[in-house]
Amino acid sequence: MINKILKGLGLLGITVFGRPKDLKAIEDLSEIMKRRIAIKICKESMLRINDCCPTSRWKWFKQGEEPQKKCDLHISQIYEICHSTGLRKNPYCPIWTEESFCPDKVPKICDYHKAKPPKPPKLIIKDNMLYFHNDGIEPFVGIGASSRKMLERELNLIGTEEEKRLWKEYGGTWKILEETYNYGLNYIRTNVVEDLDLVEAVVSWCYEHGIVIELTFDFQKQFPSPRIVFDRLQPYPSVLWEMGNEFSEKTTAEIIRNMLAWIDWLRSQGAIVSAGGFGAGQEGWADYFYKQNPNHQVAQVHRHWTPAWIKKYIDMGYIVGRNEYFDLGDEVDPGFGFNTFQNIMIESINAGAQLVNYYVFVDAFFGPTQGRSWFSDYAYWAGQYCKNLNSNPA
Repeated sequence: MINKILKGLGLLGITVFGRPKDLKAIEDLSEIMKRRIAIKICKESMLRINDCCPTSRWKWFKQGEEPQKKCDLHISQIYEICHSTGLRKNPYCPIWTEESFCPDKVPKICDYHKAKPPKPPKLIIKDNMLYFHNDGIEPFVGIGASSRKMLERELNLIGTEEEKRLWKEYGGTWKILEETYNYGLNYIRTNVVEDLDLVEAVVSWCYEHGIVIELTFDFQKQFPSPRIVFDRLQPYPSVLWEMGNEFSEKTTAEIIRNMLAWIDWLRSQGAIVSAGGFGAGQEGWADYFYKQNPNHQVAQVHRHWTPAWIKKYIDMGYIVGRNEYFDLGDEVDPGFGFNTFQNIMIESINAGAQLVNYYVFVDAFFGPTQGRSWFSDYAYWAGQYCKNLNSNPA
């Protein structure tokens, strides 16, 4: 065996058991080794190794005779990988990236994302009830999430550097949408931003996944024009148009006139329109707004409102949603926890509300979630509740 190895290196005859026999042999050995090179090769292909070769060994070659090519037997391939699971994309994964994998490390196909529902019909009102998820046989009950600032966060328009880091680490807008769908929720709310490509991408995704999206216009910012947004989103009849959500110290009579004008215009285009009211900020301006006989169809009650407020707006002829209540832990909502979250959602539906959304926090300074998605605590239950309501409506 030793002689065989020595012969392979060209050292047979000048060494004894691998050691030089004399000074001349040392010189000869030195010259020989200068003309040898050690290369790590793949045991199977005998070519230079690459990152995917499962086994390898070192081999000496005469200079100029060493293999130049890397192993072509074990090569990595590019696969489309599901963003949320890290598994190979299936046809229903909403977000994916391309990554390289060696043959023995290729992940299995994602089994988390399922077939999308068929495109839903148009969001309509019949007999003062919302219909969306079927052909108008049973009313739609929207259970979901309010993440009104998610598009602003997606564009890095707001937030500290730490908040932006948490947002990116969590997965941003597309993660919220993905979890909304996967947990069985059917309703989400967010503010409109100037980047209409982003707005349309989100609305399109919601439409294809059977989710009603409520788009809120902030008239204190004066952008963008509801007409421009409405014209852009005509192909997606899954939008609830919210013309003003809260009244604040910045509210003016001019802002309310703009709200009323846009409500009338959207109604003339066949849109379904919502607006906030009492409890959503300055009560005086809310009272002024409703004394103008606004023409919206959906009134959004807020946070700490009681079932009596919901019934009041139903008696006024509005479809009612309970909008954006949350576990903030302040003087309004002193950290009420999971049981109260359930009770508020149930009491709102029992009082006649057709829409309920919990405020989704993903920033460290908001409430007890500490940068986590609310879905980890609440959405499984809310998703099951949503499915039960829409399959067996009361």
